[in-house]
Amino acid sequence: MGDPGYGPLCGELERAYGLLADVTRELAQAGDDAQRADAARRLEAVRERIKRCEGRLLVVSLGQKAPCDLGSNC
Repeated sequence: MGDPGYGPLCGELERAYGLLADVTRELAQAGDDAQRADAARRLEAVRERIKRCEGRLLVVSLGQKAPCDLGSNC
């Protein structure tokens, strides 16, 4: 993805997409129900994080202020 000039948010979003791939892989390899439930819970959390980051990136790209100044924890 790279950084098109929006600062730390793009790096955070890129890391979140990497985490999404990792957790999706873990979910596919889960051996039992407990592992699947844990991976599914983490997958949902990562998806929510991505949604927040993408929303904040859109706000910034439209020239508006981000709600918490693009901190590293989206």
